[in-house]
Parts: sequence; C-alpha cells; structure tokens
Amino acid sequence: MKNRVNWQSVVVGRLPLLALMLLMSITLAGYSQTSLPEVEMVFVPSGEFTMGCTFEQGSECAYDERPSHKVTLRAYAIAKYPVTQALWKAVMGSNPSRFKGDDLPVESVSWDEVQMFIKRLNQLTGLNYRLPTEAEWEFAARGGLNPNPTRFCGGAELPEYGWYFSNAENTTHPVG
Repeated sequence: MKNRVNWQSVVVGRLPLLALMLLMSITLAGYSQTSLPEVEMVFVPSGEFTMGCTFEQGSECAYDERPSHKVTLRAYAIAKYPVTQALWKAVMGSNPSRFKGDDLPVESVSWDEVQMFIKRLNQLTGLNYRLPTEAEWEFAARGGLNPNPTRFCGGAELPEYGWYFSNAENTTHPVG
C-alpha cells in the first residue's frame, strides 16, 4: 500500500481539516526541534483552477460543490500535514485529543480553541500563521497545478492514499 495521507482528521468534531492546516508565507526559521515541533511547509505556486464539482468526482458531488467556478490564487505555503498533538501540546500546554500520541493529528478541538492555538503559535514564533481559505485548501488538496487531476489527492482510489471510516479502524493514524 502506498503512503497514505491522514484523512481521518478530515472532520475534527465539527471542524473541517482545513481548520487545522496552518498557512504561512515563510517557514519556521530559528526554532529548534526542542522549542517547538517542526511544521513542514509546502510551497503552492499561484494558479487558476476549477473549484467545486469537477469531472474527476463523477456523480459523487455534494450539493454545496455546485456550481463549479474558476478561482485564481496567489502563491502561498501550507502545512504538509495536520497539526500534531506534539505541536498542540507545546503551544497550548495540554492535549484534548481522544486518541493519544505525539505523532497523531490533534482532534476534538473547537473553532475557538483553534483560534487561540494560532494566536499563541504566532506569539511564540513571531510569524503570521492563519487558516487557509476554502479555495487555498481545495487547490492544495487537488495538487495545485497538477496537469493530471485525480479524484483524490494522490490518486483515484481513496483506500490507497487516505484514512477514512472504512479502513481507519476507528482511530487516528500518525501524520506523514
């Protein structure tokens, strides 16, 4: 089986995964592994894409994905993985997650808790993290300017690339 993206955290309580992916314009320079766990960022070049329901999804589009429309984005950087429990604990001092493990994605957090986390992370690093917009998240999840779009990030078959209810065995899995 190929490396899987941790899709188990697509919904964290009622909070979508995009709420836990951090976005910034520069990397975490000057911070060692001992002060804060590393946040690996991925550069996403500027581009235009069709947001919403596209042909790769076939008939499996949700009602709120229509009508599809063109969106143009400036370049940005986005966290490669969901926020780990190790980073959450380093910033917030506690771990609210049901499934425990430093390399697991944080879950069971509210929108307000995420906002406090980002505020504290910005204070600790002196950087300007924020949540990605829906368009930024979707563009990155679709592979940016990938000339060969697929149904899921990385391929056409979710079980080969992602954790979800049918293969996650009712638990979260390590990020990366």
